[in-house]
Amino acid sequence: MKLCFKILFYFFVVLSLGFSDTSNDSLILDGNVRDEVNGLLSSDGSVTAKQKNKDVELYGNGRINLTLDDEKLVLKVCDSCTGTSTVCYESVIGLSDRGAAGTCFESSCKVEIEGKTNVITFGGTPFYKKRFTGCITSTMNYEFANVKSSYKSDDVAGCMPKIAEADKMVKLFVNIEDGCSVTVTNAKIHAPPATTTSPTKVPSPTQSPPNDSAEASSFPDWGYAIIGIAILIVILFIGFVV
Repeated sequence: MKLCFKILFYFFVVLSLGFSDTSNDSLILDGNVRDEVNGLLSSDGSVTAKQKNKDVELYGNGRINLTLDDEKLVLKVCDSCTGTSTVCYESVIGLSDRGAAGTCFESSCKVEIEGKTNVITFGGTPFYKKRFTGCITSTMNYEFANVKSSYKSDDVAGCMPKIAEADKMVKLFVNIEDGCSVTVTNAKIHAPPATTTSPTKVPSPTQSPPNDSAEASSFPDWGYAIIGIAILIVILFIGFVV
């Protein structure tokens, strides 16, 4: 009888170890996740950039990188502007001109815009709101940037923007008040290419012979439980008989 209980005890120990091994199985996940926010943002500070069809409308203060579809930096300010705004852009030619050179960051030129009730001053040139409708546009260029409105155009000191050939990107630093937003036409918010890291390689477990693994995978856990119960009943029966 004592032998039966010893066998029963060892049986339960082995059975519990088998189930604990099953419960400890883990799933290895690939931790390679792309950060969608950092892949889309190209600004710092408190710049707000809104994509409006083919244009980008800018507010706030800080750096931002844009992709220029036509490889031209075209700024637009509308007659609703009431405030002061400055746009600095990285340049390659024209930095020696004090009228165009900026101090926002190294190798930059700048455009200063001031909007009042009756006039918008673009790069030092006044455009009276009674004389034009809509918006003022200007393409940054060396040695002069031509500023156009519905009633006149004029030239202001300008530089040649530095536009990357590979992705048509230009670097800007803006200080734009809420009442005088500046729009860059035919542009997109620059999205740097997403960087991916190669997934961690996990050593493959030692493989058993095909036939044995197929049989093990096809036999369910509850089958072992039924066999164990049957063996237990047989052991108890023999114990009582003996």
